[in-house]
Amino acid sequence: MLLLLFVFLLGQISLIALLGDITYRGSDPGNDRPWCGRHFGLTVAGLAIAWLTMLALIGPLLVDHEIHESNSAIAAANSAPTPALAAEGVESAIEHANTARSIEPWAATPYVQLGLLAQVQGETGTAISRFQQAIDRERKIRSRAGHLRAPSRQRPWRSTT
Repeated sequence: MLLLLFVFLLGQISLIALLGDITYRGSDPGNDRPWCGRHFGLTVAGLAIAWLTMLALIGPLLVDHEIHESNSAIAAANSAPTPALAAEGVESAIEHANTARSIEPWAATPYVQLGLLAQVQGETGTAISRFQQAIDRERKIRSRAGHLRAPSRQRPWRSTT
């Protein structure tokens, strides 16, 4: 994730340098005006779009990172030599899953993770509740994106008979 952020920032700096140079010179090499307004506006608009795109993508990246950390913590708990260390690993996994849930409360993935962790702890009722919350969130997302769905005849999970 840090590599992605580094590449993005490097690209932004390169874009600023390139467009800044083009903006400074303008389209006419003999132009004495230091800044050409139209080019400067396009530069600013392009940078704004790039930053908005980065902000839109950072949430899912952070959730993915937290779910991965939760999976790593539960794997470490499963191989812990003592029950106390195993309990710490499970608590760490739950904290990471809760962090993912706080970043994107509408996403289903953190609730699935919390359900799996509850299942590992033997809390069947809590696990079922978390899985139901994940299903509800997935349904809500799919209902909002209804215009993007394929017609029912193209959905393999629906019976046409």
